[in-house]
Amino acid sequence: MYSVRNFYVEIPYFVFTNFEQELFNFFPPNNLIHLEKTNDFLGLGFQMEWTQWKNSLFNFFSSYLPKSDYQIKTAYAPLRKKSNHTSEMVSQALLGEMFTVFFEYENFMIGFTEDGYFGYISSHQLQPFKENLYRSFEGNEKIPIGSKILKEKPNTVNIDKLISYLINTPYLWGGRSNWGIDCSGLTQLIFLSQNITLPRDAYQQADFGTEISFGKHQKGDLAFFGKSKNQITHVGYILNHNTILHAYGLVRYDIFQYNGIFHTDYQKITHDLVCIKRYPANFNFLQFL
Repeated sequence: MYSVRNFYVEIPYFVFTNFEQELFNFFPPNNLIHLEKTNDFLGLGFQMEWTQWKNSLFNFFSSYLPKSDYQIKTAYAPLRKKSNHTSEMVSQALLGEMFTVFFEYENFMIGFTEDGYFGYISSHQLQPFKENLYRSFEGNEKIPIGSKILKEKPNTVNIDKLISYLINTPYLWGGRSNWGIDCSGLTQLIFLSQNITLPRDAYQQADFGTEISFGKHQKGDLAFFGKSKNQITHVGYILNHNTILHAYGLVRYDIFQYNGIFHTDYQKITHDLVCIKRYPANFNFLQFL
């Protein structure tokens, strides 16, 4: 059982009118919670498990539209919720990462990132796929940490060294690198350095792994916070019994205790603990979709 959320997609009329009946074979009408018509798009909102959403959308496009693989050619590319530059950035794709494209509309490519996130990327930031590359976890002023620029797979990355690069990185909604990062982007990046692939969002990451009780946690476990397991809103990387690394305003250390995160500047609990998870070596959530 995976988390249920509300999802939104804009489908150009030329796609929808050609495959209207097929669309609702993939998305049952009783999951439809929102319908919005614009001049060129049909906006559809669905309530469903996030894994079902991803698979349904990908399978629908794959069945009726040709797909092409592209690569990010800029330091990073905003992944937007809608096909315009003022739309919310829901995530990022980093230099060298692949983006699976199904169609283009007004200088935006529509498709899926490597971690299965659907959205819209400016076509000016993409190029046809050239070659498989490996991630660099060093980073510099021109290339963000996590970019795919290496011809050969790097040796094991030292987590403490990586954290030293990331500490004090400013918080950025949708960010995935040392140029700006959000809470789940931070944990995803750290785990990628250890050859573990987690989903993009905190609530998605909480859907996997083995639950660990407080007191039995150890370095490398993830702690999730919110109101309940159905309302996960924050995640942090456990460093030791009472220290956690998380992105909250910036990437910072705070005190981890049984009831949540004690913010050392604010001198209060800022996030309520919901659960702790541990992931096996070489885990890849995409194998379960």
